[in-house]
Amino acid sequence: MWHQASGRTIGKGLRRVMLDVSIIIVSYNVREHLERCLSSIFNSTARRPAFEAIVIDNASSDRSPEMVRLDFPAATLIANSENAGFAAACNQGIEIARGRYLLLLNPDATLLDDTLKKTIDFMDAHPEAAAAGCKLLHPDGSWHPSTRPFSTLANQLCSRVPILNKIGAPATSPEYLERELDPDAVRAVDYVWGAFLLMRREDVESIGPLDERFFMYSEDEDWCYRARRAGRSIYYAPVATAVHAKGQSSKLARERMRAELFRSRYMYFLKHRGRAVAEAYRLLLGLTACLQVIAVGIRWRAPRAETSGSDASTMSSLWPNRPSPAADFATRNPHFPDRPRLARATGSSARRDRGRPQGCGWPTHPWPKRARRERGERFAS
Repeated sequence: MWHQASGRTIGKGLRRVMLDVSIIIVSYNVREHLERCLSSIFNSTARRPAFEAIVIDNASSDRSPEMVRLDFPAATLIANSENAGFAAACNQGIEIARGRYLLLLNPDATLLDDTLKKTIDFMDAHPEAAAAGCKLLHPDGSWHPSTRPFSTLANQLCSRVPILNKIGAPATSPEYLERELDPDAVRAVDYVWGAFLLMRREDVESIGPLDERFFMYSEDEDWCYRARRAGRSIYYAPVATAVHAKGQSSKLARERMRAELFRSRYMYFLKHRGRAVAEAYRLLLGLTACLQVIAVGIRWRAPRAETSGSDASTMSSLWPNRPSPAADFATRNPHFPDRPRLARATGSSARRDRGRPQGCGWPTHPWPKRARRERGERFAS
């Protein structure tokens, strides 16, 4: 089936042997994590469903394609000459996939022995589900929430200004909702993160693949939103578990990825909520960025004052008899003319003394004419 949104034909693999699941992994300069991910897939000793692994490398410079070719020859490798983005690379894998289920899996995730089987059994038991995500854990074993409500201006404001979560806006806060939910309860959700997203092939063919206008971020939310709008369900299914070391590729270009996050979310609002909401989100980003700069400035000034005093006392204790800069200059330059500093003819004595170096030994004169005369006589002699 050909989809105009992506310009790709979905379902080419149907003409070949049908498998249970096609695992699609997009990699970018995370060779060590990719190796662990593929090892957890191919080296499992448990009985697994029939699967294939498709690795799409987005022009990595760490020799990831060579590692896949040498160590995992059973995997299908697509090596792109440039970084096409996450959504476009996933669609490359979807285009050639042969599985009745399509699993989007991050390269920094590792599967347990029974993860694939249990998640596929869950999907088989829930024909109304277009997609499902398993329970994710951090490498330290703590729960890694992987579901979110669809983005709105209210929950984005709570995410950008965390103090709102404490003063009466928890109902719209994604962080609050994640914290309050039971990590071991099966439930229908708005969308599941693309770190582990098992999609039904029939729904991908009817709804379409990922929107390639999202370079990175929000493509999973966009796809699940389209599925929900088509009357299908998205499930969080903690019947199986995977481990996810979040954001390994994003760490390599943190500032760019942060900009991509905001750009993708703006595009999501523009696509599904209209231009007015998208422009309101842009304004929200600007206002909260100003508030954050002010907050950082307040936090920066207080410790700096304490540090300055501490440094001053430390310097005094290390060098108690340090001379003034003017006296130090006079000591180092004994032949430099000792020119008097001229005072102004008008004004108070306080104004005359303003800016005069202290302790430098220069003569002062209350009358400028006399000072000039004495200076001329001294230099003439």
